[in-house]
Amino acid sequence: MPAKNLLPENFLRGRAFAPAALAFLLLWSCSRQTQQATTPIEPHLSYVLSIPSVDTIHVSATVTPDDRRGPVQILFPPFDADNPVITFRGNNIHNLKLTDASIDDSLRMEPWLGDSVQSLLVNSAAASFSIDYDVTFPYDPNGSPTLKTILPGKYGAAEGYFQGNYVFCVPAYGATKALWWRRSIDCRVSLAKPVAGTVHGVPTQPFPCYTIYELFFLQWAISDRVTDCGSFGQGASIVVLSANEPPPDVPSLICEDLTVIDSFCHGVFPQLLAPRTVILQDSGDGMEGTFSFYMINRQGNDYTSYSRPITAHEGLHAWIGIRCGDLDDPWWKEGTASYFGRVLGVNLGFPKDTVRPTIVKDLKGNPMIEQRAMSDPFVRDHLYDKDANVNCAALVYDKGGQTCMILDKIIRGATGNTATLFSKTGELCTRYDHTGFSRGQFKALLEENTGLDLTGFFASYVDGVGVIDTATLASAWRFVDSCGAFNGKP
Repeated sequence: MPAKNLLPENFLRGRAFAPAALAFLLLWSCSRQTQQATTPIEPHLSYVLSIPSVDTIHVSATVTPDDRRGPVQILFPPFDADNPVITFRGNNIHNLKLTDASIDDSLRMEPWLGDSVQSLLVNSAAASFSIDYDVTFPYDPNGSPTLKTILPGKYGAAEGYFQGNYVFCVPAYGATKALWWRRSIDCRVSLAKPVAGTVHGVPTQPFPCYTIYELFFLQWAISDRVTDCGSFGQGASIVVLSANEPPPDVPSLICEDLTVIDSFCHGVFPQLLAPRTVILQDSGDGMEGTFSFYMINRQGNDYTSYSRPITAHEGLHAWIGIRCGDLDDPWWKEGTASYFGRVLGVNLGFPKDTVRPTIVKDLKGNPMIEQRAMSDPFVRDHLYDKDANVNCAALVYDKGGQTCMILDKIIRGATGNTATLFSKTGELCTRYDHTGFSRGQFKALLEENTGLDLTGFFASYVDGVGVIDTATLASAWRFVDSCGAFNGKP
């Protein structure tokens, strides 16, 4: 991601990398019906992947769309998938072949969700059709910014780093990006043993992938250089692996912090059985993924005084945004994780006096905060725009975090501190686990058993334009602090 220099938990896009020279298969088979009434089309998808060289992944995809009323639009990687537009040097899709299908006359290889996303229309008389292609990652060992993709790494025979949105072609359903991401898919994932190294970041047993968003945010890494933190919670495990050698205490500190974070989430959020894998790197602040995430290992930054809110922010994304997401508003995922990253960061021992200025601050002068509402669909496509005048990161992360703090104050005040935004978010993620919720459903759940009518709140803070005054923010901070938000009661 582009550097924003805003908050520690903001994300930074990874530098160039090369997949390791390995050969393994990743098999995606489809076997599950999901339950999202707002998305009746549930495409059946399967993918078989192999890695023939250091800069190529071969993809064999089978698509069985439920909607056979006309040509099917197929989108090819890379996708921005909520995070920055990914730029490849030239065309990254090669050797395209269709089986039991043909390209429609209105062939298109043009941008869709990002500057480098390509699409084409496919006709098929059969129920299913197959697509084969190679995805190339032109690697510059000198770290040229020409290629922006996931995770730098050590390019030996046993290490490689991958993310789903750089690999998979998918059918395009849904009028908006948020709706399309939350599209239900009937998909099951299994991973074959690689020739060398060990795969981290995904379960070793077959597992379902419920939405396209989960498919895109699947991260996995091949490495034998790991710190195994053992088991926690209900049998899940934590593994930390590093592209470069971290300070000796960092992996163990991450393990300890994730254990505490999950203790706060246990019984509040849905049960997390998948392993936690954290991939440390030398660039970037953090990036969530399905079952795993990566975060910074920047030299010179002490973990305890810099990175704990990042661990909390990304750890919470296991639920917030990936397993459960807002179909309407582009602010919820990052605004919520931004606020709770600070709250849990302090509960982990991060200095409270360091956190306060990052949320109780005047955002005046940011053009998007002064011109756009957080719920504006424009925001989703311009979170990390290179043009500073339309970059919406501060609107989502900063104002979004402030808005959540105020909402937390409102809920605590209405319920005598028996309900909090954290507990309500846990309810939300449980009720809509592996699916999406609408604005109305979100509002209804927040009002449930609280006696609140939040119509005015949403109109003012979510749909309203402009900065939140610092007096309001300071009052909200004092209130949630007095309620124990930063002292064991998030």
